[in-house]
Amino acid sequence: MTIRAYQESDLPHIQRMWKEIGWATSPEEQAALEGYVQDADVAVGTINGEAEALAAIHDGTIRYLETDLSLACVTAVTTSMIGRKQGFATETTARVVANALERGIHVAALGMFEQGFYNRLGFGTSAYTNQMVFDPSSLQISAPYRTPTRLDAGDWEEIHAAHLRRKRSHGGVTINPATYTRAEVATDSDGAGWGYYEAGRLTHFVWAAKKDYSGPLVVNLMSYEEPAQILELLALLREFGDQIRSVKMVEPPEIQLHDLLKHPIRQRIQTAKSPHEARHQALAWWQLRILDLSHVVAQRSWTGDQFAFNVELSDPLSAYGNGAGLDGSYRVTVGKQSFVEPGVDGSIPTLTVSINAFSRMWFGVHPASSLALTDQLRGPAGLLAELDEAFLLPSPHPGMFF
Repeated sequence: MTIRAYQESDLPHIQRMWKEIGWATSPEEQAALEGYVQDADVAVGTINGEAEALAAIHDGTIRYLETDLSLACVTAVTTSMIGRKQGFATETTARVVANALERGIHVAALGMFEQGFYNRLGFGTSAYTNQMVFDPSSLQISAPYRTPTRLDAGDWEEIHAAHLRRKRSHGGVTINPATYTRAEVATDSDGAGWGYYEAGRLTHFVWAAKKDYSGPLVVNLMSYEEPAQILELLALLREFGDQIRSVKMVEPPEIQLHDLLKHPIRQRIQTAKSPHEARHQALAWWQLRILDLSHVVAQRSWTGDQFAFNVELSDPLSAYGNGAGLDGSYRVTVGKQSFVEPGVDGSIPTLTVSINAFSRMWFGVHPASSLALTDQLRGPAGLLAELDEAFLLPSPHPGMFF
């Protein structure tokens, strides 16, 4: 068993692995796998010299309020059927996350298969994402219908450029390499897109897939530059309602879909137990962690009364060597200009916290007083109250799956 950097000769073994576990089975999906590793930092776990596990990071950005932070997005963690129970998933992920920290990346994020596993590397669960299933014909929108332009996998460059330009709210994620988008649309064999151009530029679109004539139509990607363009995309979905009986999509951060649906509660009752059952799910599917403490702390500009506190910080990534963890004692000042310094000041209160919980608090996932009940965060009541007020932020919303 060996952990090492990806080599081009590993690609056939990775293709075999993804076919074995059912992630990429068609010839088109197998061919697209090269795009997942082409512009990524990939660590592989080998048995007898053949890759039987991998973890991949694609660089991107994550929005913190109005600022873009550099992001190491863990886009794949995979283990073959013969590579299980050998620590490959943890060790390969720890390798690429530690590499990202060493490269000066500010934040790491990933989509989790289950809560708890990646906590051992310092990741904390982020906010809920609202996922809705509804009858598109019930959308009540004043925006007129315009005939869209059809998009397919060959339009990946325009799709990627539009997605990078899209409007993003707090927590909004981009993945920089265009080869990642190419692989995503190529492996979505049932996917298709419809969008709108302004002055020759793709400005807003949906990319969706359906397994059956009548749906559900699953919206995998929605991109827009202006909030009003959401309404045009929803008007487009509404016109599909003469054939499509249900649409499944993530609720955009700018709107509450219930405001635009006719009889949303009646829909849920009338469609219960059908293939097109209307429903609303809140999913906590992604996690994040701070890598560059000083840079991320400096992004919070707090116009209230400045305050300071000690942080006794623990980071489970430290257990995997390479000096990658952020364990230590710090003094954090929160104010118009926030900053962090090494050391302890005996005259100010102390927060004892894991990097998992600190990251959740700093991004506004949950207030400190709540994390003190359920996560690894402890401090005096007065300090928790100050932190609750200073980090009352919008719910982070990535705006894409990864």
